[in-house]
Amino acid sequence: MVSNRVRHFLYELDEIETRARKNFGDCTGLYFHYITREYMRYWRELQRQEPEQLKGKAWDELQFFFDQKLRDLAWARFDMYWMIFEYDGKQLYPEDHEPGPFWRK
Repeated sequence: MVSNRVRHFLYELDEIETRARKNFGDCTGLYFHYITREYMRYWRELQRQEPEQLKGKAWDELQFFFDQKLRDLAWARFDMYWMIFEYDGKQLYPEDHEPGPFWRK
């Protein structure tokens, strides 16, 4: 259960996921990349600002929920690769070439 002091800061995570679904819902790789990047950007911003509401145990609670959400993303990505492997018994990419992030220049 989330305390009232922390709940306010978790709403932004839901907003990030909503934007990711809207902008990258058809591309799982971009969806995961966007959410991870924006979560960490938001986390660093909170660390820099040090909001008064997050003093003490509230910060630990928020850290737990951030960690939980990032772990869920990591497992979802792992599951995606595993399902592809189970489909035909082959790796998603050839062993000698794993493509880089094509959306960056």
